[in-house]
Amino acid sequence: MNTSRYKNWWYNIVLGMINHYARATPATRQGKMIEKAMEQAVKETAIKHGNYRDRLQAIELLFFEGYSVPKVSMILSFSERTIQRWKIDFVNSVGKNAGF
Repeated sequence: MNTSRYKNWWYNIVLGMINHYARATPATRQGKMIEKAMEQAVKETAIKHGNYRDRLQAIELLFFEGYSVPKVSMILSFSERTIQRWKIDFVNSVGKNAGF
């Protein structure tokens, strides 16, 4: 699977919204929509994946703590490619839950 090109045109838009609202209290309707979509994506991750604890820890470090993919890779002892794939999966899940 080649994920160097994102399948969805809205990927970078959703990624920017996640980065913005992950560390701020959403005051707008759009912010609340993304926050709700993020909560749903976290629930979906916990249901779908057997390694959900590692994935959720990676999501926490990437979006809420602001660490880079290489740093998270070192902290969690997974390859950078795996962390990047988990990040892409999460952003796509948030986008779909937000109605993109």
